[in-house]
Amino acid sequence: MYRALLAAGLLVLTGFGCSPSDITTPTVDLSGTAYEDINVDYSFELARHQTFFSTSPDGITWTDLGDPIAKSASVPDIIELTSATEHFEEGTLLTYFVDGTEDHDTNRAPRLIYSTDKGQTWSNRIETTITDMPSTHVAVDPSLVQTEDGTLRMYYFDFGRNPANPNYKTYQFHSATSSDGINFTYEGVVFESENTITDPDVVVTHKGPILFFADHTTGSIALSSGISETNFVGSAPIDATGIPGAVVEPAQVAVYSCGNGHITRQTIGIDGTTSEPLNVIKETLQGVICDPSVIILEDDTYAAVVKQFAIQ
Repeated sequence: MYRALLAAGLLVLTGFGCSPSDITTPTVDLSGTAYEDINVDYSFELARHQTFFSTSPDGITWTDLGDPIAKSASVPDIIELTSATEHFEEGTLLTYFVDGTEDHDTNRAPRLIYSTDKGQTWSNRIETTITDMPSTHVAVDPSLVQTEDGTLRMYYFDFGRNPANPNYKTYQFHSATSSDGINFTYEGVVFESENTITDPDVVVTHKGPILFFADHTTGSIALSSGISETNFVGSAPIDATGIPGAVVEPAQVAVYSCGNGHITRQTIGIDGTTSEPLNVIKETLQGVICDPSVIILEDDTYAAVVKQFAIQ
């Protein structure tokens, strides 16, 4: 049920008999596609999902959500670039999401919108690609980190291994990397479980990377410590349920999730051994609000994107 159209990224035209003057390298069209120009199938559930943006001075008290920054957009993830990429300047906000304009198909990648003014305005949606991704994959639930060398790494759940399919005995998270934020290259499996798991969210602490995810078998959010940013082993539940969105604070990790009609926040020690009670931070819109992704901007302001969908 997830959908994101494949994109033609940086393409070099080559062929027999072509001279260097015949070879062209089109640039990526950052103008994207306006929502109004897309033929949306509103009978598809994800077409009724919308992504909203919000800010907070402390991670607890949040601004009103205002208008959606992307329609027919589900399970969003936001990142602020700490260094420039080929197409985006340092400080640009990138929000990746599962495209809901059409029903899902295999070999799909998330869509992208970006902001150069700290979230006041956002671009049209841009198609992304994942080269060498297995042909059966449906890449959903994106989570982005930027490495020290500026590379963007996307973690995703392969919805092609649908948990409802009894033929699959394990469920997997995968990763792909990009130098420009649009064209990714598949890396491989980073975590595998016999439990039904979805919605990976990775943060990098001074002690190493931590993977948070929704464990539908146990009914809790769980975490896994990373041997590296592409190899996570073991898991342990935390005292929270729903879809996780984690952010690293000076001495702890704050984990946001869907609560009973709210987005909630829980803090845990970097080593995952201490916790504080859940705190309500945001009232719902009409319908259901979930799938939070939270970051701390360079000026120490918190920013978040969340999904909202109406109950029919």
